[in-house]
Amino acid sequence: MSPDSALLSSAAHPPTLAEYIGLQAAFEHFNKTLEAFGGLLDNPMIVLARRARAGGHFHEDRFVAREGGETCHELGLNPDHFFGRNDKEILSVLVHEMCHADQTRRGVAPRKNYHNRDFAATMKRVGLHPSNTGRLAVGRSARA
Repeated sequence: MSPDSALLSSAAHPPTLAEYIGLQAAFEHFNKTLEAFGGLLDNPMIVLARRARAGGHFHEDRFVAREGGETCHELGLNPDHFFGRNDKEILSVLVHEMCHADQTRRGVAPRKNYHNRDFAATMKRVGLHPSNTGRLAVGRSARA
């Protein structure tokens, strides 16, 4: 499945399935095809969650299974940021959050400075520019 195809919508499924099937397929596609990830990322719980001024979020081992209590990472996308954006723009947020998952997998997730130099390097390896301002490659914005 190509990231350019309409992953995030389908008339064949109800809205919940269409969004989550598309997001899971996109996660699997990028995990497998982007060399920086090499298929090594564990499947997270992908959620749609509205968070002020955030396109997405990543939390290590936040989701706890109802049965067995096993945990997995939570990777969230803000559906408020979908409107007016195409699939490529929306999926770039998914890959951004996957970069955080990759830092966790490699054991280099920062305690502070969420968007550090390693994060910026990972973003560049997957073909994304690590800046919300267009200037600085690392650090938090004044609004974040």
